[in-house]
Amino acid sequence: MKSVWNTGVGTEIYLSEQASGFASFSTDYTFVRDGISRFVQNTGEANNNTWNANFYHVGGGIVLKLRGADITLGATHTGAQETIPRAVSFPDGSGQGIFSTTETANLKWERWRMVFSFSFPFLKDYTKKFTEEKK
Repeated sequence: MKSVWNTGVGTEIYLSEQASGFASFSTDYTFVRDGISRFVQNTGEANNNTWNANFYHVGGGIVLKLRGADITLGATHTGAQETIPRAVSFPDGSGQGIFSTTETANLKWERWRMVFSFSFPFLKDYTKKFTEEKK
């Protein structure tokens, strides 16, 4: 395994008294070394069993403060890709073998996460009324 240094940055943008926007970016670098081999005699096959791509996360959203409730809407996209050697390749013509050491495959991984929430700050209003009555 190797050492990694991941980073992230985020910001909140005040649009108005009732709306705020959010944006973020972060990395998730792999700790797997290139050319890892768990079985010396099967180096190519062992490499293909380990996903060693770096992930990147990009997110954004908005919070709307409405009368009686706050609404949050947002999304995060995570993506990674890696090129690996293909151990098996289906040939175009006859007479060619199915095992190839020169062919590669491009693996692409994507995930979307959506956020939707309601927040009812009735406890905050209750606490405010309670503290005002004591004064």
